[in-house]
Amino acid sequence: MQLEHPDFIAIVRRIWSSLVVGSPLQFAEVHSIQLDLSNRGFSDDLFMAEASVHSKLDVLLHRHECFYRNRSRVRWLHDGDRNTSFFHASIKRRQYRNNISALSINGVLLEDWPTIRDHIISYYSGIFSSDVSRVGRYLSIVDGVIPSLVTAVENAFLTSVPYADDIHDAVFAMDAASALGPDGFSGLNSSFIVLLPKLRDSISVDQFRPIVLSNFLFKISSKILANRLAWVAARIISPQRFGFIRDRHIEDCIALASNCVNVLQKKCYGGNLAKKIDIHKAFNTLDWSFLYRVLQAFGFSSVLDRRHSSFV
Repeated sequence: MQLEHPDFIAIVRRIWSSLVVGSPLQFAEVHSIQLDLSNRGFSDDLFMAEASVHSKLDVLLHRHECFYRNRSRVRWLHDGDRNTSFFHASIKRRQYRNNISALSINGVLLEDWPTIRDHIISYYSGIFSSDVSRVGRYLSIVDGVIPSLVTAVENAFLTSVPYADDIHDAVFAMDAASALGPDGFSGLNSSFIVLLPKLRDSISVDQFRPIVLSNFLFKISSKILANRLAWVAARIISPQRFGFIRDRHIEDCIALASNCVNVLQKKCYGGNLAKKIDIHKAFNTLDWSFLYRVLQAFGFSSVLDRRHSSFV
């Protein structure tokens, strides 16, 4: 709406070309009121006056901060990722900020990179490894508790050759600035593993979240399959599951939990019990053989299982 005002460009040009040095009058007014407070003692009028002036000063300081933030943003939009000194300086600052230069290992802060590297590899190798004997005990239970729900028609749809529209929708649904990845078919499913800090100053390895950065061409195939699975998943997954399901919202879980608590508040013989279970790293500790067995139990085609395994 502001962009349509006839004086918008003129006002922006005039304000941005002026020198902004702060608000000395506001600072002077705050100082004057604080001086009266110290000389005359506390009073409600002076206290309210100081609070009012502080509020005005905070607004002006916030505008001042936004001015320089927007100004730096304009420079980024102008220079972007062009091969300029500004771009390379921005990349260096970001790399330095994201670099893991030290880790706390058993209460000892270490800065030796080989030690940090070995500790990270050992930590995640322990998390992502599976106990074959334990998994084998549960595989036989899957067939008895999961019904076969996927029909032959749905399997034919999931395993059919993608149409041009499928490829178009998958490509244009992804970020246009995504990296193409290495050349050749050998690098089609090559990926980078990156550790993202969960906190601002992460110092231990459990405060990082590993993610896999796949290249653009690889994502086309996985995106097509994910789009097709979305039509089947909503029917075979429990209605109490809301996350990552088409036309379902994770916020509905809050309303469901609230209703459950209201029901449990009713008086009854023996009392009621609500139990919250937090599964540590649930999605990161699932075994692939268990997942494939679950897919088979639901009735998914073995062709689809092989395609899933090619994406791992």
